Amino acid sequence: MNIQLSQLSLIHKLILTLFLIIMGVSYLFAALNLQLKVSLADGEKGLSVRDIEYTYRGDPGVTLLEAMIRTSMKQYLPSPDAALDIEQWIADGKTRGDYEQIRWIFEQKCVRCHKPSGEANFRPLTDYEEVAAAATPQKRSITSLASFSHYHAFGMGLFSIVMALIFSFSSFSIRIRMIVCCLPFVALLMDVGSWWLTRLISPIFAYTVLPSGGLMGLAFILLIVGPLFDMWRRRDAVNS
Repeated sequence: MNIQLSQLSLIHKLILTLFLIIMGVSYLFAALNLQLKVSLADGEKGLSVRDIEYTYRGDPGVTLLEAMIRTSMKQYLPSPDAALDIEQWIADGKTRGDYEQIRWIFEQKCVRCHKPSGEANFRPLTDYEEVAAAATPQKRSITSLASFSHYHAFGMGLFSIVMALIFSFSSFSIRIRMIVCCLPFVALLMDVGSWWLTRLISPIFAYTVLPSGGLMGLAFILLIVGPLFDMWRRRDAVNS
């Protein structure tokens, strides 16, 4: 039996409507969170291709330590001058002698988390050697990118299949349903694939991340608006 969304009872329509609205809001916050994180990668406001390149490939001209004190760790520094002092130490060659002038910053603001027993024990900053290692230019870690790809693909994959199943019960033509239901999965493969191509092959692939993200957004607009329109547009629905 081919059950269509417009034929559902009122209570089932209300449940699906609220679910679709919540999923739409959740996707907006997920997209906003990702954009805010990525847009800080180059230390400047606004999302750009350079932000994407730095996020998934890394910036060979900027060390990990510099990137962190310009973005997510900036709030923990005692003052903007502290960040400038650290950057100057790196520019001057990261010598052990000059490190003594900035050691207090790490001891007072960083070591409480960046130590073997701290929350950020994966990146200790307890002495000169560890700080100097963090101040060495490096690419985005394969391990961290793999972890991020796993969570993103798994979560968005589940999200997509639920939304696609709902859309599949709409009264649109079979061709439209097939295209729209496949769209988020194609966009997800393009999105994650672009991250890895940017990291492993060339930064030129950063230019494909934005279109794939836009395609994903379009897919979810169709998956949410389509069923809502189909459920409520017909007058012959069962209201019991």
